[in-house]
Amino acid sequence: MKKILAACGVAAALLGATSCGNSGSSASADKGFADSLSNYLGMTQGMRISADYATIPQEQKDALKKDDILRGFKQVIMTDTTQQGYLTGLSFGLQLAGQLYRYEQAGIPVDRAKVYEAYAKAFKTDSVSMDEMRDAQATFQMLAQQMKSALVDLNFLEVQFEIQVRPNAEAPHADGYDEVEFMISTNPGEAIRPLGMVASGGELSRIMLALKTVLAKKDQTDTLIFDEIDAGISGKTAWKVSEKLGILGGEHQVICITHLPQIAAMADSHFLIEKNAVKDKTTTTIREIKEEESIKELARLLGSEEITQSALSNAKELKELAAKTKQS
Repeated sequence: MKKILAACGVAAALLGATSCGNSGSSASADKGFADSLSNYLGMTQGMRISADYATIPQEQKDALKKDDILRGFKQVIMTDTTQQGYLTGLSFGLQLAGQLYRYEQAGIPVDRAKVYEAYAKAFKTDSVSMDEMRDAQATFQMLAQQMKSALVDLNFLEVQFEIQVRPNAEAPHADGYDEVEFMISTNPGEAIRPLGMVASGGELSRIMLALKTVLAKKDQTDTLIFDEIDAGISGKTAWKVSEKLGILGGEHQVICITHLPQIAAMADSHFLIEKNAVKDKTTTTIREIKEEESIKELARLLGSEEITQSALSNAKELKELAAKTKQS
């Protein structure tokens, strides 16, 4: 008993309490001790978070206002901790909210109300029916086949593409019941592996283009921006990419930064970006160019610095071919 009393006495002294009672009910606990404990817990945790906050870059501080952090902290800390189910739901929701934020930052639109409705329906269901499982598997197989066809069109001639769905041992959790992963092999004889482990930068751009093309009518993103989608490609492959961009242009506004004439020819509007040195300062300008000048720029991309009549004829023919492709 002396050890217990001594330990209790030390704790009380550290917390500034005036007395130290026995382990009775919380209702009879000394109010001074309770207040001291509350202040101690809040102060130590607040100091720890404040120290962490001081180390983050200023741009993150601009996005993470202290008042906003305190508002979220208060909402959670004031929750009745006897409602364990509610606390668990808050935890799941916070995890999923972080994932939704990352999707939205990447330009992928998410309807949060629909996410909740689908989540609630799946969570409340004791088991998934065989019909629903077959429908889901059929959808994944159809998407995988459409992706493979789109990738072949983009000159991945021997591509293998699969969508693997694996039950999560910790399900259900904030990210859903299953884990979904894209698997791909871009060359004959190579084992099929996760997309992130296989594709190079240029290949990833074309794979994303294929996915966006397959989902063109479902994707609610108004504007798509492709930068360096022409990396590592030329000739026939460049034209295949150009055709896919033309298809996307029928459903979305597409902005593409390119150095390839095959891709530039498919555009409805052209803007010329130029970098110039003026009085020891480098400036970058952008301006819209009309039909005649755009043909000259295409000819410049096709040939050397000197624009020949043959290059102009080739550029004009390329524009006409692109127009026919978009009309078909």
